[in-house]
Amino acid sequence: MMATGWVRLRDLGYYGVAGVICGGIAIGIHFYRSRKDALPRAKEAYRSDEKVHVVKKKNVTLFLPKGEEPKKVALIFLPGALTESTSYAPALRRIAQAGHPVALVEMPFRMALFGQSRVMEAIDILNDEEKIGAGFVLGGHSLGGAVASN
Repeated sequence: MMATGWVRLRDLGYYGVAGVICGGIAIGIHFYRSRKDALPRAKEAYRSDEKVHVVKKKNVTLFLPKGEEPKKVALIFLPGALTESTSYAPALRRIAQAGHPVALVEMPFRMALFGQSRVMEAIDILNDEEKIGAGFVLGGHSLGGAVASN
């Protein structure tokens, strides 16, 4: 048998395959337990006030500027892996206070890889709410930024 560096599943046998499956489950549990939850002050940023109107629609939270005509460019933001989307609320609120509508997209399992289709949903919701047209900037943090760049 020639060594190629790769192991075929049939060469592992039943115990080897079971070990690979158990290892995958253990890694998944580790990542799930190491997720990052938002601080209480981040959750406070979800409240509407005289400067920013906060609206939750489906899997998208909108931070909409009040009082002035919104600027033509809106931000659609994708959170980083395993991070609660609420964590980004204070920073996104400041962007909305500067006059730019912001859409924060919540991802399934807190992983942007699983929610790429939600970006189009956010564009539709933001366009319905603000009538922005084609003025969108897509960005994100960590894995969300990597997904946004694709």
